[in-house]
Amino acid sequence: LSLKSGLQSALVELGACPRYCQSDQSSTATHVRGGGSRRSGREYNARYLGLLAHYDLKPAVIGVGEPHENGDVESAHGHLRTAIDQALRLRGSRRFGNVAEYEAFIFTLVRARNATRKERFDAEWAALRPLTATRWPEYDEAVGKVSREALVRVGQQVYSVPARYAGERLRVRITETELTFYCNGEVVERTEKRRGNKGAFVNWRHVIVAMQRKPGALIGWRHREAMFPDARWRGLYDLLKERHSPGRAEREYLGILALGLQESL
Repeated sequence: LSLKSGLQSALVELGACPRYCQSDQSSTATHVRGGGSRRSGREYNARYLGLLAHYDLKPAVIGVGEPHENGDVESAHGHLRTAIDQALRLRGSRRFGNVAEYEAFIFTLVRARNATRKERFDAEWAALRPLTATRWPEYDEAVGKVSREALVRVGQQVYSVPARYAGERLRVRITETELTFYCNGEVVERTEKRRGNKGAFVNWRHVIVAMQRKPGALIGWRHREAMFPDARWRGLYDLLKERHSPGRAEREYLGILALGLQESL
């Protein structure tokens, strides 16, 4: 998804299309042939080839462990990183209100740098082909069944949705940064797409009501830590356990947490 977004944005910005798309041997573009060892060699990923075919681009890759073969690109990346760092220092802050604001900052910087190379750009642009293909949607879709715990597996990660959808099958739209869950065409939940390998990301607001209906459910729940919004709430639960039986401590805690939900905690 990151490659699809970046490549398409670059082509649209150019308003034209080259003949080749050269990459390194990353798993985005290639994989080990037949699932064997490195000695088996690498071959292109089908989805990567599909994207290039849409724009009539021919694939090319550098050798394994030979980054110098992309020397011009690697050098340009290094200079750009330095320029971004310097621009952030001059700005006086590395904080942005949101991702879109940061991206606008980067795009403005890149366009200003490219403007200083107009003569070279015009010469290379003349060799490009017209961009005729339409932009592909920059998301994937999947279908997942909601478990009794209000959890849906998306790839290697597990995400919670409102407990009333337990047992339902939801359609999931996956972008580079966000997941959107749908039921019968209606948006059920939007959440940040998490990175890394296996993990469970539970929003306590989704399950608090269901927890209150099942006495003792919190005590042995494998995702119990998700029911503590921060350290203060964990401290409150521990204090209640010191003063009451486990069952009453759970009821008291969940009741207080539910009040917090009503007050838009």
